[in-house]
This record gives sequence, structure tokens and C-alpha cells, in this order.
Amino acid sequence: KLKIKKIDKSIKNIIYNRETFNSNKYYCLECKTGWHYPKIPKIVLNNYYESFYWLNRCEKEQVFDFSLNKVPNRERLKNIIDQFTFINRLSLNYKSIIDFGSGDCAGGYYFKKIIGIEDVSIFDLSKASRKIAKNYGLEIINSLGLKKVDLIYSSHSIEHVSNLESSLTKLKSTLNPNGYIFFEVPNISSIEVFYAMPHTPHTYMFSINSFKKIAQNFGFKIIAYEFIGPQWKRSFKGVKDNSKTDLRICLQKI
Repeated sequence: KLKIKKIDKSIKNIIYNRETFNSNKYYCLECKTGWHYPKIPKIVLNNYYESFYWLNRCEKEQVFDFSLNKVPNRERLKNIIDQFTFINRLSLNYKSIIDFGSGDCAGGYYFKKIIGIEDVSIFDLSKASRKIAKNYGLEIINSLGLKKVDLIYSSHSIEHVSNLESSLTKLKSTLNPNGYIFFEVPNISSIEVFYAMPHTPHTYMFSINSFKKIAQNFGFKIIAYEFIGPQWKRSFKGVKDNSKTDLRICLQKI
């Protein structure tokens, strides 16, 4: 009976995912960018993350800790340290940070409590994330553009937004002159990878070509980028693409 209940729950989760992300998916061969069309409404996404996504993910992956402990999960901090190493190599000048799409707030915690940056805020609409931010002593902002910062840190968040153009415009308006954005996203490097992935709950799929277009169209310049993680061909059976699974990049406002 217990096994049947687990299977039933798993099937329900799959159905809910498919119902939420049931629009068509498109991929541009030139800029190597994917997206849903029609766009998934913001209210639908907010409800999905609030009522389902984090609760379901935390059951499966203990690395994402929403238990209101005083420090983030050790594995999450290891990932943040790796990201900070990339940022630190660039010798960026920043004194204020927003953790965009903060989730478990491990990024905000690291910059404030470990690195010692005084001005660290989080932007995330989920109640769970806001509770954690309060527990870590992080400032919570309710909208982008009102507070200006030197660095926006966005780890596996921008691929979840409802409207990419609107989000990028708001993010840029939040930066001080010559400010920076750090992104880490799945690296959808080819149409082969695009077809192999289920794309739930991702609303956009990025490659380095995507960010070259973003820099050109939204007034940024690329400071540095790197590919990380295992190769796609080792992650998905039948995929021959030998690109790495994730991409991290730093853009500067111009």
C-alpha cells in the first residue's frame, strides 16, 4: 500500500507539471534559445512555486533546506563557494547585492554572513523564501527597480520567469551605473539537448548565444563566462552533445 501511494503521488506530480507547462516549446537555431509559447502567466507560475515546486523538491533533494536552520545546507554552500570563486576572479567592485530568485537564500547568506557584504537583499515572491531570509537577517525587497545595487546574483532563476524581456529590463533598472549581473543557468547548447530535456519548470532555455543576444539587445557587455558540470552525453541516454550541462556568466551594464 505504501508503494502504491508513492506511485500515485509521483504520477499526480508528473500530471501537474505537464498541465502547468503544456504550451508549445520553440528553439531558435541561430541564437540557440528556447521558450514556451504562449507564455505561462505570472500568476500561474507563482501558484506553482508557492503550492508545489519547492515543497515537492525539498522532499526529493535534501540539499535544498527550508527548515529554518541557522545556516544553509553544506552542499548548497559548496556550490555557492564555487560560484563566488568565479565572481572573485573577475575583481569586480561591488558593495551591494540582490539575490534574485533567492529560493533557499543560500546565496544571500553567503555574501552577507561569510563574505561580510553589509547590503544584501533578496527578491523572491515565495513565502518559504521570505521566511528563510528573515531567519538569516536578509533584507527583503518587494519589487525591482526601486533599490539600486552594484551586483545582482541570479543562480538558476532567470530560466523560471514568466516574461524574459520584462525581467531583464527590471533587472537592468535595478543596477547602479556599470553594475553587474551574475547568471548561472542550464546550458541548452543544441537542439539535441533541447529535445532531450522535459523543460518543466523552465520557461526559457539559454546558451552562450542567448546571452550574446541579450547583451546586444539590452545594453550589457559580457565580462566572462564558463561552462561547468558533467557533459550532456553523460547525463541523458542517447544524447551525443559533449557540452557541459551548466553555464555561468557575468554581464556588465553599459
